[in-house]
Formats: sequence, structure tokens, C-alpha cells
Amino acid sequence: MAIRSSIKVAVFSPIRGQFNYLPNEKEGLACYQKGQRVLVPFQSSERVGVVLEISDKLQRPGLKLKKIGCILDEKPILPSSMIRLAEWASSYYHYPLGVAISNLFPPSLRKKNLYKKKQLVKWQISSAGKIALRDNQRLGKRQKQFLNNLLSLGLSTLKEAALDFPDIQINQVAKKLENKGWIEKKIVLSNTKSPKVDETHMVRLNEEQSTAVSIIEKQTEDKKPIVLNGVTGSGKTEVYIEIIRSYLQASKQVILLAPEITLAEHLFKRLQRVFPNSVGITHSSYSNGQRLSTWDSCRMGELKILIGTRSAVWTPMRNLGLIIVDEEHDSSYRQQDGFMYSGRDTAIVRAKFESIQIILGSATPSLETLRNIEIKKFRQVFLTKGAIAPKPPLWEVVDLKRFNSEDGLTEQLLTKISNTLAANEQVLLFLNRRGYSPVVICTSCGYKPICKNCDWTMVYHKSSDLIVCHHCGYSRKMSEFNCCQRKKIKPIGLGTERIYEAIKKNFPKTVVERVDSDVGYSATGIQQLFKRVTERKVDILIGTQMVAKGLDFSGITLIGILNPDSALYSGEFKAEERLAQLLIQVSGRAARAVKRGTVILQSAYPEHPIIDKLINDGYPGYVKVALQERKIHNIPPFSTFALIKATSKIETRIKRFLDTVREALNSFTQYENMVISQIIPMTLYKKAGLFRCGIIVRCGSKVEVQKLISRNINEIERLAKQNKVRWSVELDPEGMV
Repeated sequence: MAIRSSIKVAVFSPIRGQFNYLPNEKEGLACYQKGQRVLVPFQSSERVGVVLEISDKLQRPGLKLKKIGCILDEKPILPSSMIRLAEWASSYYHYPLGVAISNLFPPSLRKKNLYKKKQLVKWQISSAGKIALRDNQRLGKRQKQFLNNLLSLGLSTLKEAALDFPDIQINQVAKKLENKGWIEKKIVLSNTKSPKVDETHMVRLNEEQSTAVSIIEKQTEDKKPIVLNGVTGSGKTEVYIEIIRSYLQASKQVILLAPEITLAEHLFKRLQRVFPNSVGITHSSYSNGQRLSTWDSCRMGELKILIGTRSAVWTPMRNLGLIIVDEEHDSSYRQQDGFMYSGRDTAIVRAKFESIQIILGSATPSLETLRNIEIKKFRQVFLTKGAIAPKPPLWEVVDLKRFNSEDGLTEQLLTKISNTLAANEQVLLFLNRRGYSPVVICTSCGYKPICKNCDWTMVYHKSSDLIVCHHCGYSRKMSEFNCCQRKKIKPIGLGTERIYEAIKKNFPKTVVERVDSDVGYSATGIQQLFKRVTERKVDILIGTQMVAKGLDFSGITLIGILNPDSALYSGEFKAEERLAQLLIQVSGRAARAVKRGTVILQSAYPEHPIIDKLINDGYPGYVKVALQERKIHNIPPFSTFALIKATSKIETRIKRFLDTVREALNSFTQYENMVISQIIPMTLYKKAGLFRCGIIVRCGSKVEVQKLISRNINEIERLAKQNKVRWSVELDPEGMV
């Protein structure tokens, strides 16, 4: 006997598949709609899921289905277009659909919380209130002022009507007036306001910027992605603002993505001044309640502009017209664990699905993006001149093999810093390594501490007297480091903490600030620091890549780049590209001043081809050579990589699992250019107690790679359970870290 009609649900679970349920008898089949959240029994617990399909077809005999627990949303809160995007991401990145769909919600709605549309309480003066005001019927001073404000403003919130009242008096005054029947409450479900532009904060575009805006506006018909390729300091943000204004005038919404929280906050402050009451921001530093409020306002069309990190790409928008991906080349757009999606690539697909325009901005576009321009998939618009600085900064390379660098600072750099400070100008020192030193060693016995959970050395943090593993967080007091009776500890290498100490020793009277994740700035705190830098209240700024992108410090005329050499001989195929981008981005912080800036690069390999090419021919010169090399070796963007990675506490399990997977994949490999590698240990072979290996599938056709993995994914899942290993697949990986 066949069972009743069913409801297909994507359950928020890492288990692959979609699951059929029976409707709850109290609610009935008619109550269910695609896009609603529901609470369902799943294994031995309850999980939240999203309705994908309501089927009135009879299911096969003998199939026993559980009943849905309850409906969490009266009406669907996800549009079909966003479910389609999640389905694409699940298929493309080979990750469970339920997890992909859960990303469409803020954290609080991924749990079994009922969704309630936020309600805005507004007030208006009643007919009795107008009479009381006219006749001055025992009205206090505050009451009279409040009623007059409501009369002139119309329907308003308490804060809008009370103007300068203290909060406690607002509520007291309103309650008394309501009790007398002189004001009336109205519940407003939408707080949509017409976007306003504060012209006083608009910057007049130069000729090249105006031309770029005009070209972009003319190229929006075919909706091809547009790459805004602008040198550092060329004013890409001003171009964004002008284009955003035209979309707001057309009643469209805009998403602006930034790779990191620091830059997202900077852009938020900038756009908020130009478009007051129209800009929202979302990222992990905000509370769940704040993220829900922003998400809801975007979904309802109340917020016109959303700024955020990669996860903002999943936010539903009622009338989306434009997506901008700033610093599109940045590897931070890639989620590094779990659901390993690319925020940039997902944004490109979303723009395609919704037939809207997308702009990818960068001074150093990724090689993948430049290849897409080359084969006419993307269009390109240039900004070749600095908006303020007359010329790009001068480069000077200091050979560390010839010159001593006590505590990381050569005499040449110290002299330059002294001269810059004497001229009342600012300095930025860049070192992409936090802590005091990456290694400590006992000079008596040669011992160096290795993390007990990871296959990596521990980093010394002098201020806290700790040695810390930057991969799993394990730490020990330095005093607990016992290796021999004649213990003599020596820090090896540089970290930002050590550079800060050296600068304070050489320039004790200067104001020095350090920016890295160890300092512990909040999003607000770091913006306040950057404001002090802008106001020239900081003489020397020391930082990691947090200060490398997009920030505008017009007083900085000298940049010191310390110890970039580790990336020059890395085994990662993208390491050189990332280094080239980082060096150009950092040097761009000296391209914001009226005076021409200087970049001092300290390196033990000044003759290295990358350094030579960047200094003499700039990023375009490096790109030309890099693309030729990639083509010769048939690596991305001229082929596709897929990394199948396995982890386990037992080494033999992952090797047995990956060997079996290789055999399974090879038996299905029919495409002649398909290559499946041997087992490769990850660069960090052991992390957090787990051994890590992988195999790489490489092919000139991305479609063939996808087919191969899709065809075998259930078998790989079965093998993983059999061998008791965790596994993942990463398409277009950033490397083997």
C-alpha cells in the first residue's frame, strides 16, 4: 500500500542528500511552501531544514517516512533564486546541500528559533490630541513640544518625534499622552526610506575616473563581469560610489564585498557618509541579533547597500542590481575549512543567475581573472594614474647578505625612518608574521619546541611569555621550556612584536602602533586607530596584511617591507602570485600622498626574478611572465585542480583510503588529459592531532573533473566511513596548506 504525499527537505546536516517527510497532521500539506524553515526529526535529534519541494505524488510502497515536527516560518523567507544558488554551490563544491542552504541564513535562524518580522512602532497625534494642543489642556512643556513635533513630522518613531529628549523622558511622556488618548500607536512592518546622497562627501571624479564610470555604465547590457583594474591609489572606491549612486537612483540594491573585516569597516564608514541611512554591514564580529536585523532589512528591501566579507554573498536582497567584489584577487574570499566555497566565484555565479552586473576591483587582478579577460569572458576597465600621488613610489632594495639587520632593521632603513620622521611624515613597516619570533632554539643543545598536536614549530610571544602554535592554539609558558641543564634560549626570526620593540628602542619618543590579530582590536577599536593614523597622531605603524589593502593614509611616505623571502621558494604554486600581489598592495599605501613615496624592500634575494620584474616592470610585467610559465606547466588557470583531502589520527588509514580512492577514480578516467597524482602530504602534515594527506585531480576541462568527482562521490563517502577518516574535496584550491 502506497503512503501519502511527501515534502522534500534540505536538512542542516553534513550528511549528503535530501530527505522526504510527511506533513504534520496539525498543519496539513497546504501549509507548506518552498523556502520555509521546518523542524524535523533527524537520526536521534531534531534539525532545522528548508522545504525544497511539496509532492502530491504517491511514494513507493513500504517506504516509511517520519513526520515534520513543525513549521518555523509562516511564509517562505527564502526566494527561489537563493535556493538555486545554494544548489549550484552544493553541486560545484561537492558539499551537502543542507549545509550550503544553511549559509543563506544568519546564525540565529540556523537554529530552531521562530522567525518574526521585526516591527517598528511609530506614533501619530490623534484628533483628541490636536484639540488638546489647540486648547492647551493642561499640557506640560515636554508634552506640548512632543505633540507639536508629531503634528509637524506625521507618523514617527519616539526618537524622531522627541528630538533632544533624554531616553527615560521619551517613554514617560509618550505613556502619559497615550493614556489620555492624545497619541496613537501604529505598527509598521517595513522601514524603507528613500536613499539620500550627501553631496558634501562626494569626491569630484578626475577625467580617468569619469571615463571609467562611463565605460562601465555602457557595458552593462550583456552583464559580463567587469574588471576595474586600477593601480593602488587610483580612486577605485570613488568609482564604486558613483556607480552605486546610479543604481540607487534606479531603486536597486547593491552588495559590496571586501576580503577582510578591517577593509569592510573602512568601506562602511566611507559609504555611510555618502549614503546616510542606506548602508548596512555584516561580518563575524557582529552579534547574532545584529546580523539577523541586517539580513532581514536586506531581504525586505529596506537596506539599499550591504557591505560585508565573503559570507555576505549569501544574503537575500529584494531588488539586487549590482555586486562589487573589492580586492577580488584576495585569497581571504576562499573559505579554508568546512564548506570551502569562494566568495568571489559565488558572487559571479549569483550575478549570472539574477542577470545583474558584477564589478571585480583590484590593483593586482588574479591570474584566473586576467585569463578570463584574455578569453573574452570578462571585460576590463583601467585606472592607470594615482588620484592624488603624482607618481608611483620609488623602490629601493637592501641586500640582507651584505648589510647587517639587527632585530630586522638595517642601517639604511633606520636612516630613512629618521629622515621621514624629521620631515613630519609617517612610516609603515610591513611584516606578515605576528608574534616575537617564529622559532626559539636552545643554543646549548639545539632543541626547538614543536607543537604536540601539529607538525610545526611554536611561535614565541614575548609580551605574554608564551610559545604558541598558530595552527591549533596550543600554548606553553616559556619558563616551562626545559630541554637541558645549560638552557640558553635564543629567538630566531622576526615577528611584528620584535619589530615594535626594536623601533621603540631606536625611536623612543615616537608614537608607534602595532596592528595584528594578537593585539586584539575590536572592529570599532581598529577603526579608531586608523582614524588616529589619518589624523597623523601616529608616527610609525607596524602591521601584517591587515594594513596592506585599501586603506588610505595620506601621511605615509615611507614603507619598509621586511623579510618577504619565505614565499620566494615555497612549494605552493600560488605563493609567488600572492607575494607579488602583496608587495604591490603594500607599496600602494605610499601612493596616497601628494609627495612621492619610497618603498624599502629588505631581502636576502634581491636578484630574484619576481622582485626584479615587479620593480622594473610592475605587476603587468610579472603577470605576463607568470601566465607563460603557468601555460607551459599546464597549471591553473590553464587547467583545473581538485584536491581530495583526508585526515585521521592514524596515518595508515588516510593512506589506505586515498589509495583506494585513486584506484576508483582511475577506473573511471576516460579523458586523455586527466591526471591523478600520487598521495601528497599536506604542507602542514599534522595539524591539531590529525595527519593530513591528499591527491590532486588535474585536467584541462573543469567539466570532466566535476563529472569524475560527482560520479564517484557516493563511493568515496562509503570508503571514508569504512576507513574511519574525514575527507573533503576542494575545487580550485589555494594550495596544499
